[in-house]
This record gives sequence, C-alpha cells and structure tokens, in this order.
Amino acid sequence: MTQDPRYSPPTAAVADPLTPAVPARVRSAVRLLWISMALAVPACGFSLERGPAGADLVVGVVIYAVLFAINAWINLMVYRGRNWARIVTFIFLLIGAYYMFDPGEEPVPAGLVEWAINLVCLVLESVAVVWLFTQPGAAWFARRR
Repeated sequence: MTQDPRYSPPTAAVADPLTPAVPARVRSAVRLLWISMALAVPACGFSLERGPAGADLVVGVVIYAVLFAINAWINLMVYRGRNWARIVTFIFLLIGAYYMFDPGEEPVPAGLVEWAINLVCLVLESVAVVWLFTQPGAAWFARRR
C-alpha cells in the first residue's frame, strides 16, 4: 500500500485525549495554594520561636517539613484533578479557619505579624477552594472521576 502513489498518510493532528488541558481557573487556584504554602514558612518560624521552653527545635522542624511535604503532594494531586485532594484541601481550610477564629483563644494569640500571615493564607486558600468547587473547576474534577 505504501507504493501506491494515490495513498498519503493521514495529516490530522493527534493528541492524547486522556490528558485534558487544566482549566485556567484550576491552575490559578493551585498557584494560590502554592503561594499560601510559601507564606506559611515564616509563620511556622514564628511558631517554632515561641514554642515551649525545652521543646526540641529539630523535632519541630521535622514535623513542619513533613506537613509541608504532605501539603505539596496534595497541591500536586489537586492540579492533576484528583477529587479527593480537592475535598481534603477544603477540609483543611475549614480546620484552619476554625483554629484561627477559635472563640476560646485571644483574638491575636501569637502576635500580629503571624496572625496577619495566617489571615492572608486563609484568604488565598478560600479563593482557591471557591475556584476549585465552581465552574469550570467543578466540571473538570467531575470529568476526571
């Protein structure tokens, strides 16, 4: 058949249909999650600094490193369209908001700078979660199931 002068191979563009393009809003939401994670680094430093006397700094750093690694992995899974990661992100947002505005705590328990950083992180994550659960993000996650 390749010897036939009338034959020419197809010229259609071929793309992998299993990897759809990530919607711009989902990409932006994941960027906000990464920015929030980066802003949390100094807040963790403040937290370690004001830790109880006699607390092992190395243990605290290791715990935060593990938490950051888990957070990074969840961010990657959100970007890859895993619905469970989107739900876990929402649950973590709710837990963070509860502890930030816990009525049993003083309004600014850790210091104004740390509280402000945590508030900015909370706002960024809130916007990201809204974008992940509204269109076109919601449709993209639903299609991935």
